[in-house]
Amino acid sequence: MPRGVSWESLNTRIVGVTPDGVEHAIDHRVWAPWTHLTIQGFMRDRFPAANHDTQQAIGAFLLEKINVARREIIAGVSPNSWTGSLGSLAAPSHLIHRTRWHSRSDVPEEPFVKVRFYQEGFNMLDRLRDSTDFRLDAFFEHPSTP
Repeated sequence: MPRGVSWESLNTRIVGVTPDGVEHAIDHRVWAPWTHLTIQGFMRDRFPAANHDTQQAIGAFLLEKINVARREIIAGVSPNSWTGSLGSLAAPSHLIHRTRWHSRSDVPEEPFVKVRFYQEGFNMLDRLRDSTDFRLDAFFEHPSTP
């Protein structure tokens, strides 16, 4: 094994929760103009240092963003779409993360009532041998549950 290489990977997974408690993956376009990597860095470096009120404000902001995007999909509009002056010549918004929400049937009928953050961790070498070998720990929820 090469020296100085870390085989550990930590990511933040953000899900929307409906009134029935079901978690739903969020389409990457919801976070525009930020990218997945920007969100990952913020959650790793800045979010833990924020006070409780600031964390709740961030949670409220993200919950609103996913609900706005949900309403856009239901209305037949691509969430956070911006083609600027290039129109159809604009590059795709993201080439790594697949689009999850294509039509009304891909989003829940009910609005999201919570946003939940998980820290997902795994060892890349171990994951090659067993794709189910990962850790998923919830670390934040808005609104917070007493």
